[in-house]
Amino acid sequence: MNIKNDNTLGEKIMLYRTSRGMTKSELADKLNISVETLTRYENNTSIPSHETLALMAAEFNVSVNMLLRSFNDPIKERRQKNHGI
Repeated sequence: MNIKNDNTLGEKIMLYRTSRGMTKSELADKLNISVETLTRYENNTSIPSHETLALMAAEFNVSVNMLLRSFNDPIKERRQKNHGI
């Protein structure tokens, strides 16, 4: 699985799901949501609740922070830009 710095939450959900060979229907059932809702999450048109994020993280065996965090560190990037690194 190749999660990039600029992956959105929806892209991460889809990558974790597909890397585990799960269909949308299978994951939606485990999360107690509809396939349509999962599709909205993966398309970044809706954001999962805290409860759903926790269930996803448990299902994918990652932390909620891993799902939500941006891999880009804006402070580090600013320092590098300012110092020519």
